[in-house]
Amino acid sequence: MQGVNLPTSKNLDKWVEGVSGRIIEPLFIISVLTFILAIIKPFVSGANQIPPIVFTAIFIILGILSSYFVYMYFRKVKNYYLMGVPVLIFTEALFSYHGMNSVGWMAGDFNVFGVVIGIYLLFYVLSVHKFLSKEVAAVIAVVISVFLFHLVPATNPYLTSGDAFDSHWHYKIVNNTYTTEHVMDYDNLTYPKITDPDYYASTPESQWKTSGGLDFSTNFNLHAVFMASTAKILSPLGINQYDTAMLFGGLMAGFAVLFMYLFLREIFYAYAPHNKLVGLIGAFCLGFNYLYSTRSIAGSDEASEMGLMLMAATMYVIFNAIKNKSLKWTLLAGITFFFFSVAWSGYAAYALYALGLFAVLYALAKFLNKENTFSHVP
Repeated sequence: MQGVNLPTSKNLDKWVEGVSGRIIEPLFIISVLTFILAIIKPFVSGANQIPPIVFTAIFIILGILSSYFVYMYFRKVKNYYLMGVPVLIFTEALFSYHGMNSVGWMAGDFNVFGVVIGIYLLFYVLSVHKFLSKEVAAVIAVVISVFLFHLVPATNPYLTSGDAFDSHWHYKIVNNTYTTEHVMDYDNLTYPKITDPDYYASTPESQWKTSGGLDFSTNFNLHAVFMASTAKILSPLGINQYDTAMLFGGLMAGFAVLFMYLFLREIFYAYAPHNKLVGLIGAFCLGFNYLYSTRSIAGSDEASEMGLMLMAATMYVIFNAIKNKSLKWTLLAGITFFFFSVAWSGYAAYALYALGLFAVLYALAKFLNKENTFSHVP
């Protein structure tokens, strides 16, 4: 066909030689080996298994080897990106060492940190060897590491509990939606909430209200519909509603981080290419933020996890609609905001204020830059 460059055997051979040359490069092999060891270490190290000190020693040796090859490469070409490989490997060795000298949950945490560093190392070396662009590699690494970090509690198959968590109450709604295939309008399994302190004192016990219940007709239960529907779709794979409830919080965290990156990248588009760095830093800080991590984790199936994810998605598409003056983005923003409004009751208390503040600051920035404040409104 005219205008189409079909691959020839010569071009294909050249491409294969280039790829194979990058794969058998020593730093690439060392990095992949470190990643594999970091992944298998939590499963095979410990009592009656491979001693943790063996992994620590191997990581140190691999770090020394990578430093040697970086030094050899520097004698020819000074590529400072190569220095990140031994730095990450020695960081892996450091976490392995501290995990070796820790007990209980601390040892498990250091294993998780080691896997996260292994993920960063893998995608870092993929970008250095030009298998992926730096932006794509960094975004994938952050999103995957956040997924992992927030899904780790799923190894303990219990929903979260405590004063700040209502996971079991939300799971009741999920389970009922899965079983009946519709959202309950009234919850008969909740005790009556009598706010009058004189009610029980002035009313004979025989006349106390026992029907109780809560009116769910105006509640926000999109999260329950999502989990129940996902369980129905994946039921042939042996996944049930409890599995989806366990993984819900962690999955929402990963998507929230992705939308946060996209939103920040677009917000600071005028400062490209530094806007990508701002997006990565913001996404990383959100994903590993302590307060956010204690909520959006495996075992937490509350509506707020989906609400926070949809808030980031809504702000991203709204800003794109403003920037691109696009009807497509405007319609998408409306749809996203609709799902956001029916997913989380907190949208009125938080999102509307956040969007209003954003609109004011955006208009102020346009005014200070002597630009038409409404020039980008579609």
